[in-house]
Amino acid sequence: MTPELEITPGARALYESWYLNLEQSIHTKRLDTYALKFLILLAVNASKSEVDEAIAQDAIDLMNWQLQARRLHDPIDADSAVAKAEKKIRRILTTGPRADRDLKRAVHYNRHKRHGPQKRHPLRQRHGRTRHEPFLTGRLRPYGHDGATL
Repeated sequence: MTPELEITPGARALYESWYLNLEQSIHTKRLDTYALKFLILLAVNASKSEVDEAIAQDAIDLMNWQLQARRLHDPIDADSAVAKAEKKIRRILTTGPRADRDLKRAVHYNRHKRHGPQKRHPLRQRHGRTRHEPFLTGRLRPYGHDGATL
């Protein structure tokens, strides 16, 4: 015989209220099913023989957090780099105000800084030492080799 968990009327009403008011979007797919599974998991984890209002509220809070995470990390569809950056900034600010430094870190400002044209320097650092980057003339040579045979 499979053990069954009962659900209290208050917990059922809480879940149904959340379910009926759940917006219909791509981000809310399967959240209702996950909530039902978490009701069971949270009740078993708490060693309870029934799903009560506290368990239902915890499962609903978990699903609301999941919805917020899905919205925040949804891939950005933008026509230009500027539009993409603006969309990232708007998403970050939906969670609340941020200091300038925190906002720059959240949108990875250092990855998007624009630099003027730069020439590639023939010397570059590698393993703490500066090496001359060999010019390739017709055949590929391992980095740092002067073309001598091994």
